[in-house]
Amino acid sequence: MLVDKDCGIQLQTVDSTNTYSKKKEVPLGYWVLAEEQTAGRGRHGRQWLSQGEEKIFFSCKFTLQAATFSLPLLSLFVGSAVLKTLQKQFPNIKTKLALKWPNDIYLEDKKVSGILIESEYMDTQSIFIAGVGINIYGKDKLSTSDYLSETALGKEFRMQIIYSLISHLNEMESILQNTNSIQTELDWIYQHSTLRNKKIETTQNGEKFCGIVFGYDRN
Repeated sequence: MLVDKDCGIQLQTVDSTNTYSKKKEVPLGYWVLAEEQTAGRGRHGRQWLSQGEEKIFFSCKFTLQAATFSLPLLSLFVGSAVLKTLQKQFPNIKTKLALKWPNDIYLEDKKVSGILIESEYMDTQSIFIAGVGINIYGKDKLSTSDYLSETALGKEFRMQIIYSLISHLNEMESILQNTNSIQTELDWIYQHSTLRNKKIETTQNGEKFCGIVFGYDRN
């Protein structure tokens, strides 16, 4: 088990749930939830602002015993756990939700959730912090982001989302332990990806490549 459902720290305000989770006082398997976040972070040092009146700022701290996995693979699998959670909790928009590689969840063409995976060594052990921000409901219209609900849903429903997410994160660990299941999960992720069949360009060693995305491998 990566995350213990019963081991949560709930805060009113915090600078960043990821930063708080890194504290030595927060044991492995614990999760942190905050009502407000003043210095949320995204990838490449960007600021992460969850929007609206109802949102989730969540982080969990864990280690992995799986023999073969990479950080990009872990990022995709956490994204898969978030996507499956939101599909389950918001069935009316299930088909409109997709994973944008490597770590965002989109509702059609707007972002509703962001994920940040961080790693560090502690006592010769690799420790991972998975942070998740989710826009649930808000009154103001947004340009590049959106909300999952058109009405306020309340704290009880937000906790339902958290417990479902913890369950899906623990399922992810089981998949990573079984090398035969990894590609099956990657195929599922691809089928629910914004990059499916998309034409992209990339540059490697100064040379430009153009191609069609047709799947993910474990790297």
